[in-house]
Amino acid sequence: MVLQSTRWLALGYFTYFFSYGIFLPFWSVWLKGIGLTPETIGLLLGAGLVARFLGSLLIAPRVSDPSRLISALRVLALLTLLFAVAFWAGRT
Repeated sequence: MVLQSTRWLALGYFTYFFSYGIFLPFWSVWLKGIGLTPETIGLLLGAGLVARFLGSLLIAPRVSDPSRLISALRVLALLTLLFAVAFWAGRT
């Protein structure tokens, strides 16, 4: 079965926003349950929105060439790891 490009794109958007719409309201409750302050929860939720904005504005145009995609994914994965370690190290 081959999907048309419009159906594939619609399915991608639907699954992304459907899962994000289920995940986002309960994430702050879970973060509060593990002991984070409301200010920290707000910073985490805001950081996700800022990261999406900056990613589409700055990173996506530079990675339009498929040959640069793997190296960009490696750099982004490393940055994600560094930010996560810095966040959890800053809490202690």
